[in-house]
Amino acid sequence: MHSQFSEWFRSAGLPQEDDVLQKRWAGVEAFEVDRDESVALVEVFFGNFDNKETFLEAFRKNFQDADTAFRMRGNNLELSILAGAELMDCIERANSEQADFAALALVACAVQNLRRPPCVPEIPEHAAQYLAQRNISRSKLDESETKGLDAAHIEIKQIRRDLDLLGEETNILWWIFGEASRDSNVAWAKVGLNQTVIMAGKELSDLTKILPGSSSSSALLDRVLKSAKKRRT
Repeated sequence: MHSQFSEWFRSAGLPQEDDVLQKRWAGVEAFEVDRDESVALVEVFFGNFDNKETFLEAFRKNFQDADTAFRMRGNNLELSILAGAELMDCIERANSEQADFAALALVACAVQNLRRPPCVPEIPEHAAQYLAQRNISRSKLDESETKGLDAAHIEIKQIRRDLDLLGEETNILWWIFGEASRDSNVAWAKVGLNQTVIMAGKELSDLTKILPGSSSSSALLDRVLKSAKKRRT
C-alpha cells in the first residue's frame, strides 16, 4: 500500500478504517491501466463523470470484487480518490512509457492549477515532480530497454538514443528561431496569439520524439508566444 494512501482519503474529508484501506488498495493493484484507462482515470480524478458509464461500472466492479460492501453508486468522491491512487500506482510501478503518459495526462489536465483543485492536490504535484526528474534522465536507457541485451547492443542502443535526442533538440531550435508554424507555414505574428496557444503546443508535441519531453518546454512555448505577440509588418 502507498504510504500516503490513508492521507489522501483524510485530506479529501473521507477517512477510512485500516481494513477498508487494505481492501481498496487490493482493488488499486488489481486494476489494469492502459492509455485509454489513464485518460478516463484523470477525468474522474478531476471530477468529470459525464459519459463514462461503461468505465465507471468496470472501475466500481473492480473494487467490489475486493470488498463486497463497496457501493456501486453515490460514491463519486471516493471514486475520484481511487482514480488518483490508480494513477499514482501507475506512475510509480508501471513501465516508463505508461508512467510518463499517466503523469503527462495529470499535469496537462491540471492546466497549471487554473482549474478547480482536485480532491487530492498532492497527486498532480507528485506527477509534476516525477516528470521533472524524468526530463533530466530521458537520455538514459531504462531497465526495460536493456533487458536481455549484451554490452555491445546496449552501447549501440544508447548511441541511437543520443542521436535521436540531438535530432529532436535541433529540430525544435529551428522551429523556435523560424518564428512560424510548421503546419501552416505562416508566421506566428500573423497567426495571432489565440490560435498560437493551441497550435504551438501541438507542433511541439509533434517534434518531441523522446517522452516525456524537454525540461525547457515551458520556456520554448513562451518564446513562441512572444513571437505571436510581435507587431505585424
